[in-house]
Amino acid sequence: VNAKTINLDAVSVAYQDVAPGYLAGVALALPFFAVVIAAICRAYLRPQEGRFLFLRLGRREAAILALILALNLLVMFGLSCGAALIATAASLLASADASAGALAEALGLTALVGAALWAVVRLSLAWPLSFQQARPALIAAWRLTRGHGWPLLGAYAMAEGLMLVVGVLLFAVCAGLAGAALVASGGALDQLPDSLRAASAVLEVFKPAPLLFSAFEALLLTLTLATLAGVAVSAYQTLAPPEPKA
Repeated sequence: VNAKTINLDAVSVAYQDVAPGYLAGVALALPFFAVVIAAICRAYLRPQEGRFLFLRLGRREAAILALILALNLLVMFGLSCGAALIATAASLLASADASAGALAEALGLTALVGAALWAVVRLSLAWPLSFQQARPALIAAWRLTRGHGWPLLGAYAMAEGLMLVVGVLLFAVCAGLAGAALVASGGALDQLPDSLRAASAVLEVFKPAPLLFSAFEALLLTLTLATLAGVAVSAYQTLAPPEPKA
């Protein structure tokens, strides 16, 4: 990809087209994630508060929500600044040598993604810390994970690998059920991909096959969130200094 072909106007238009739907989805999803993550932290750290499946609405959930918003803003700001610097440097190099500009862009984006991943891992214990302190705890999380980045990265990679296997199995089951539902409604198995792609209207979404795949996506997302949050809480319990006894 030649860095000189980057069209900032097209990028701006694309952001404007995507932003309303993205913001609406974020407004609905983030409070849900905050409540679920807080419930997972509560199950590990405050097992005595097991009523209502550990679900609450309070200061700890508000702290998790504030943390989610802060992390999103930090990631967006960091990626935007990094991408702008990479695009500028690649454009300058491309003016002299197109291949050098393309190589610099590819290497810069790879480094940017790696840096973002490393930062996310280093800040991952902010979830249980913020739950315990009932306020966002980014700086404390960064300090707590000092010297433990690689073990944490390995733990999250193993958890993601496990969820990949679970996701494949769930997808196979879901695909089988969706295919059976499609055949039962008078369709054919080879129509399954078309029926999913056509599920854009509200009524189409609630047909059996799209509805089953939507349930599959929701279940897999919840399981992944619970698994990663569980790894973070377990790591926090291992690394955090013991609380002073009263």
